[in-house]
Amino acid sequence: MSELKVFRSSDLTLDSSLKTRMGKTRFAEGSKYEKIYKKQKGICPICGKPIDLGDDFELHHIIPIKDGGTNADKNLVFLHKHCHKAKHKNLHYTVVA
Repeated sequence: MSELKVFRSSDLTLDSSLKTRMGKTRFAEGSKYEKIYKKQKGICPICGKPIDLGDDFELHHIIPIKDGGTNADKNLVFLHKHCHKAKHKNLHYTVVA
């Protein structure tokens, strides 16, 4: 099985025991974030490019909390940081889960 990619957002708590020699981290096995990443096959749904080890990426609510969205796995998706910013500035199309 291939190694999972890095998540560098300060918004989420990662298992600090999973640090590598280079200071990068992986998702904790079986975590909510690992499940979300695997569900989207490591692909950013905005640009269609892989979210690679070392990329800055963030967790996005497909339906915003203010509009009745939840923190359920099905309402969350990882986006490249620059794609997330563009999404909220309406520079990209709607995210499709």
